[in-house]
Amino acid sequence: MRLLNRLTIMLVGMLACSVSVGQKIPSKPFSYPVYAPLVINPAIAGSKDFKNINLMLRVNGSPGAQMLTYNSRLPGKASGAAIIPGEIPFSNFGVGGYIVHDPMVSSRNLGMGLSGSYHIPLNRTNLSFLSIGLSARGTYNIDKEDGETPPEGFKPFTPNADFGLYYYGPTAFAGLSSTNLLGMINDSVTAYGDETYVPREYHFYGGYKFLLSRKQAIVLEPSILVSATDSTLSELYKDIIPYLKLYMGNFFVGTCFRDWDNLSLFMQYQFPRFFTGVFIEFPRTGFLTADNIIIEVSLGLNLGGDKNMFIKNRHW
Repeated sequence: MRLLNRLTIMLVGMLACSVSVGQKIPSKPFSYPVYAPLVINPAIAGSKDFKNINLMLRVNGSPGAQMLTYNSRLPGKASGAAIIPGEIPFSNFGVGGYIVHDPMVSSRNLGMGLSGSYHIPLNRTNLSFLSIGLSARGTYNIDKEDGETPPEGFKPFTPNADFGLYYYGPTAFAGLSSTNLLGMINDSVTAYGDETYVPREYHFYGGYKFLLSRKQAIVLEPSILVSATDSTLSELYKDIIPYLKLYMGNFFVGTCFRDWDNLSLFMQYQFPRFFTGVFIEFPRTGFLTADNIIIEVSLGLNLGGDKNMFIKNRHW
């Protein structure tokens, strides 16, 4: 019955995703949906019972990109949930944020987002939650051409906001969110073309965990990311990205299908106090060269007190 309830929740979420994830801002690194999904949905902030800082940067492939994220569940007793002996108590509140440098062809974006979330326990075992998140974000566009006068009326700074809902439990997770809620608040920002266009975006992100071996901590996790803006809702099928992860203890490896022309592989290993990962995208056909391979790395620190946080927070 519990499995049926989880599947029902996930199916309802998928059916509701007719407005669901934009990929315009930030456009890179490609790996942040894997390593820092709170950028897509602010309700994910605090969904793990520990603090972490994660740096993602593109080390091969042009143009480059860097992103620094923070994710934390605030300490305290969560209302509606019991304190379990031996567990560190956490409150209902989560916080997160990111700073991103996103170079493009003729300009670059500097962005920052600050998120807050409230997590509602769905049972007294502290395993299933429904969270609500809100973030404030801002993007500053800088022209790469030194000395060039921007178009009249151009305002490089664009403030905006995001909102999200997120369910997560022992076996499933699903979230709906909208980023850039204010949409195009300044028409003159389009003076530099698509690079500075800021559409309202809609997101769905969900998946299910299949336990293959409890003793060896092996779990298979298929998931999907669905994307849309106001102008692409009629072609939603073009923005569905499937992901597949295989967890083996403190390590996971996976792949995603972003487009027909490229293949993507990623992995991550969790040490007691830090974690590291790599994301690689390369052409599906033809010869591999240094110019057509994208490599991004993820380097992070766990700031909590539990050395087994990575496994503990999967709730298997």
